[in-house]
Amino acid sequence: MIKIDELLNAMETNCDLSQWYYDIQEDKLIIVSDDCDDSIEDCFCKKEIEVGEEDRFISTPTEYNIYEHNMMVTYANNHSTELRDILLGTLFKKGAFRRFKDTLYELDIQDNWYKYKKEEYIKIAYTWADKYGINIG
Repeated sequence: MIKIDELLNAMETNCDLSQWYYDIQEDKLIIVSDDCDDSIEDCFCKKEIEVGEEDRFISTPTEYNIYEHNMMVTYANNHSTELRDILLGTLFKKGAFRRFKDTLYELDIQDNWYKYKKEEYIKIAYTWADKYGINIG
């Protein structure tokens, strides 16, 4: 069983250089990286994973599964017309993520956004876990 907070952290910190996986054999999350860092617990180099062992690891949700931009659009659409228009106006220009975040702080609604975002991440986490038969505690 993996902890929901650990899975949420993995989902938020996946990037091009390192990826979190669920290790079926060990029943835990590990990070697989292009560059090994012995100081990080449960960190493995891609080259350390043996051929034929790949089926042992399940990739955690990444930005390609999460679609945070769509999440921001849905969040904006859940507000009054005026606030919705302000938020949507930030999302379809260069630097959308930064503009959106800056606007949240200007409007002092960032706490509400982060609560919504966490709830959405939790839904994605449980959907992922159900798909693979993984227990979350």
